Amino acid sequence: MKTTFFLNEICVIVLASGLSLNAGLFAQNCEIPGGTTWLGFYNKNELFQTAERTPPGIESNFREVIWPRLSDNERSALRGVKFNYPDECGSHPINFFANHGDGKSTVCLPISSLRFLSEVCLAQAYLDVQQKKGAIADNGMMFITNYLSIIRWQWDKIKGTKNYSLLSVLGVNRDQILKDKEVDSRFVKLYSTAIMFIIGHELGHIRYHHKGYAESTPVQSQANEAQADEFSLEILRRIGDPPFGGILIFFFVSQHFTNVSRDNSKANLTLTHPLNSKRIRLVAASLRRHSTRYANSQDNPQRATLQFQSIADQLMYIADTFDDPDIWEIARVNGISGSLAQLKESIASGRDGRSGIRSSASLPPTGSATSPFVGSWSGYWLNHQKKRMPMTITFFKSGSQTKGKGQMNDLMDWQITNAEIKGRTMYFFWTMGDNYFGRGELSTEPQGKKLTGWWGTESNNTIKKSGLLVFERSE
Repeated sequence: MKTTFFLNEICVIVLASGLSLNAGLFAQNCEIPGGTTWLGFYNKNELFQTAERTPPGIESNFREVIWPRLSDNERSALRGVKFNYPDECGSHPINFFANHGDGKSTVCLPISSLRFLSEVCLAQAYLDVQQKKGAIADNGMMFITNYLSIIRWQWDKIKGTKNYSLLSVLGVNRDQILKDKEVDSRFVKLYSTAIMFIIGHELGHIRYHHKGYAESTPVQSQANEAQADEFSLEILRRIGDPPFGGILIFFFVSQHFTNVSRDNSKANLTLTHPLNSKRIRLVAASLRRHSTRYANSQDNPQRATLQFQSIADQLMYIADTFDDPDIWEIARVNGISGSLAQLKESIASGRDGRSGIRSSASLPPTGSATSPFVGSWSGYWLNHQKKRMPMTITFFKSGSQTKGKGQMNDLMDWQITNAEIKGRTMYFFWTMGDNYFGRGELSTEPQGKKLTGWWGTESNNTIKKSGLLVFERSE
């Protein structure tokens, strides 16, 4: 009997001291499950370049870094494991998996998936440095997540075009930006430790003799994933590579390629390689539980401990939003409505991937200063799960109409397209992308410093309220 496990997650970015990846060519064929949706994402020359430089480093890291730190029982379970590198995997852009059974154990790392992961890590490293230099206002996570959303929801339309890879949209040349020593250093740390986490996860499936998903219940599959995650985290602890913010980015970006519906909690019960809020919470708990062990390898253990605890808190926040169907719907709309051309223009103009405005300076003049609905406001959306999502809105006049533009969670643009003001209450229509819209109300207090109200989606003349809105006037 042969058993196959998958790591269908999009990016394990871990800020830690990296392990060098040597050049060379080592490619073999292995069984590829799934369909052909993502075949052809990279051309043969791009795949060959990645195959030359990555697999030999993976082999040496396994032999020289991981293997010496395994226990006798772990070595016994993993003895004879092989690494295979097929050119592509059609079922997922990032699809790493393990086969075991019939006396053979194999970790399969498709070259196309390794390149996709490499480009995400390099883009993040480059954008981090650009933000540090003041060239962009944010660290680039918005650009990357918007790119992933568009690719995830528009791939069937995009795949027949050219220059859709992440670095192409970013407008950079790989070799050129790696000449910057700081970019190169950050990239090595991100990518090499990402690979270490992936290898550890797949080795965990083999180590614990997990049954294949066809032979397991959804609940058992989820338990297997959590156990493989914990095994990989333990390997990182033994090596002394603390994950810092990488696990946070990993789970945040992973969501873009998770097959979900508006009823996300039910959808994830049937995934073959489940990523859900429970799994994220377990990783957060593990990180918090072992924060001191990670911190001991750092120059400032006390500061590092606080960093790990903060990351655990942010992972818990991601887990909470993971269960919110409205967030998933907004992410889907963002992917459907965006375009790679607009995204490329936004990063060129310094907007970090925002499809909307950078500040209120470019907006038309607002209405009379005596009106409560003028100027810029910041606040939050309180959803039905009592979770806060940061939001902004800037009101402006368009002819006789009061309109507004803003952002949610510093990621997605929303607009007030039409509004009627009666006294201190605004009744408005809003849109987000081309396919997500609804109505809402905002009322101001007598002092004019706070707005409160609600918004909701509209279908068949019926309004479904999505939670409360609270804004305070920006200084």
